[in-house]
Amino acid sequence: MSKTEETREMAALYERGGMTMQQIGERYGVSRQTVSQRLAKLEIACPARPPKGAQIEKSRLECLYTTKRLPIRRIGETLNVPVNRIYEALDFYEIPRRESIKLKGKDKDSLNGSKSVRRSKSAAR
Repeated sequence: MSKTEETREMAALYERGGMTMQQIGERYGVSRQTVSQRLAKLEIACPARPPKGAQIEKSRLECLYTTKRLPIRRIGETLNVPVNRIYEALDFYEIPRRESIKLKGKDKDSLNGSKSVRRSKSAAR
């Protein structure tokens, strides 16, 4: 196998296989830095990864977010991870975001507008 073919395999493992550069390096007997350099030389775009220590399994995240429809805050508590890392993992795994919840057919902006009207009436008294 040529070095270019091997590098393309590394890129596939990194982008779609969910492996870290460290894991790929161990698999191919090279350092993490070598993996990084080889991917950069081929100008292979590597997506942003969830921060170190926040490796969240895609299947677990999909189950909690898509199937069980838990709120992001609850998922973070369940996985013991900050909320921002949940959002990063959703983006990384390209899991579509749910639409925001509408209360009684009103969106957030219309609720804010109605509150300001109430305040102005009470302020006039």
